[in-house]
Amino acid sequence: MRLANRCRLAGVALLLILMGYGLGVAGAADFSIEATVDRTKVKFGESLQLVITVTQSLGSGGGERLGAPQVSKIPGFDIAGQRTSHNMTIINGVGQVQLQTVVELVPQEPGNFNIPALQLQGPDGKVHATKPIAVTVLPPAPDEEAAAAGGSPADDAAAADESGEVPAGSRVGKILVVALFVLGAIIGAPILLSFLLNRGARPSTRWQDEETATITGTTTATTTGSPAGSPRPGAARYEGTRPPRSESPIED
Repeated sequence: MRLANRCRLAGVALLLILMGYGLGVAGAADFSIEATVDRTKVKFGESLQLVITVTQSLGSGGGERLGAPQVSKIPGFDIAGQRTSHNMTIINGVGQVQLQTVVELVPQEPGNFNIPALQLQGPDGKVHATKPIAVTVLPPAPDEEAAAAGGSPADDAAAADESGEVPAGSRVGKILVVALFVLGAIIGAPILLSFLLNRGARPSTRWQDEETATITGTTTATTTGSPAGSPRPGAARYEGTRPPRSESPIED
């Protein structure tokens, strides 16, 4: 009888020891930290999100000491901002607290980078760490680089229409057109005027307008025995026009 009681007490003690060990293991397993990213490949100039999730069971003790992890530096990235959310759930009478920190990362340059393991001390006094994450930052496309540098002509035209301003290149073109027009007018005006004047001028016909003297007559010779005024036999008769002769004045 005594032997049976002793065996019973030994079994209860062993059961308590095993239960305590199981609770310790469960308590250690109820705390975890995990890190993920929304994408492992990103173009240069874009951003990605690093999500750090810390989970702890309320039954593991020390739940009130659970703090949100804060990230101050990630090699190869700039931290644009971070935010933290708190969530508590109860499943089958067991409460669970979950803290989630979202960190906005912007790559500093194209290349391959590793987000290092993040460490956090749990309520059991142990340090828990996440796994490293490899991230590839792709270079931007050539057309995107050109657009980022100066913008496309269509964008410039749209911006000019919205703002009401004329691009500098368009203003220069208009100034050149006006300058060429003025220069052409200055050079071409005298030539055009000379052409019009020469076309409208007519040669002088003044010498044709002078009245041409007309001489019509008969050459006669007076011979003995011929009546006066009658033509001499064999005399030539001339009819025609001759140009007027200038007679020299007779001096007394």
